[in-house]
Amino acid sequence: MRARGAEEEHGAGVGGGGSSSWEVLDLMDAVGLKPVTNTGAVHTEKDLKRSREMCLSMECGGFAVKGGAYDATGTCVDPPRGYIYRKTQSGLRDLARAVPPPTDTRLPNTALWLAPPDFHADTSFRPFREPGTAMHPRWKTPSMIQGCKMNGYACRICVNEPVEGTFYMTCGFHCGYSGIQEHAGGKKQVLFSVWAAPGCKCEVLACAEGLGEACGFSGEGSGATQQVTNAVAAYADWKSGTPYTLCVRATMEADGYATIFECDIFTPDDAAWYRLGKIRRPTQSDQRAAGGPLQGPHSFIEPFGGQVGSRRSGTYGPAWCRFEGSDSWESATSVEISSTGDLDTFPNQMASRTPDGRCVHLQTGGEAFDDPKIYKGPLEPSKPPAELSTLPA
Repeated sequence: MRARGAEEEHGAGVGGGGSSSWEVLDLMDAVGLKPVTNTGAVHTEKDLKRSREMCLSMECGGFAVKGGAYDATGTCVDPPRGYIYRKTQSGLRDLARAVPPPTDTRLPNTALWLAPPDFHADTSFRPFREPGTAMHPRWKTPSMIQGCKMNGYACRICVNEPVEGTFYMTCGFHCGYSGIQEHAGGKKQVLFSVWAAPGCKCEVLACAEGLGEACGFSGEGSGATQQVTNAVAAYADWKSGTPYTLCVRATMEADGYATIFECDIFTPDDAAWYRLGKIRRPTQSDQRAAGGPLQGPHSFIEPFGGQVGSRRSGTYGPAWCRFEGSDSWESATSVEISSTGDLDTFPNQMASRTPDGRCVHLQTGGEAFDDPKIYKGPLEPSKPPAELSTLPA
């Protein structure tokens, strides 16, 4: 274990976030330990100071700075971040393990920062102290397990109690996602995003209905996105207690160097589909043998604002997938759900199968559950809904 004292700086207390009493373990991390949150991008000493202040204000014993990626043009598409751990300094030191240096020399070494030795870390659970976890169901169908290539994925979402600052991501895949969001002041949003392949740019072939322009994004990768609010289009004004079906379809171009993704949302109030966009994603290599145009169907629930630690919940599923060579939709028959936080640290999360066995209900944040669990296992098959037979061309 290689340790060094951080450079001298004024004020090492909770308010100052200074570094003089912090211990830094270069090329070390608490491997396998899940963080409680991240501090955002860490590029400068100012970012490090913010990370130290966040760590101490959350009464945690340390954090690790790690990760990051550059694309072929030299643009930082995913910055290194600080990941805060709810462990004592001694607990982190016991868990510290050597990690290799990054293969990209433009990125900093992973480093584990331990709070000053006289700082008392509080490892107990307290509701509303930090954001709830993000929870991710990953769907499986029999044809997926057999290695068939998927070109369509549809999933339902129903939110009975929308909470400000929550992303109910419904249709996620290997390079993008689509879902619904609840914002402040009654603002609701539906969105569809595709990440660009390294060294390439996405092209919006068709904007979402009601949206007159294409948007790009950066920060956590780069790509193209369509974001429609209820101030722009009525179909984005999604309602509590109403199940919405989102569908992503993918077609690979003949040479295998680009895939076209299109996304639609079905609103049951008017029994209509609405286009959320059509995006072309080129790559620098032939992808025809890489597992099909659409891979890794998943969903998630994630807080991004609102009251810290408030309970958020949603019912996801049923989910269906379509495969090359077939026009029929196949029901997901199993699901594996993961969380960004351990049950011991976050006993206020629960992922359970619904009574009919076809869907999963996710709950995160708020008070602790008496018996928190995260479900993994079979689902009852569900007949494809009638709307999947009326998808727009």
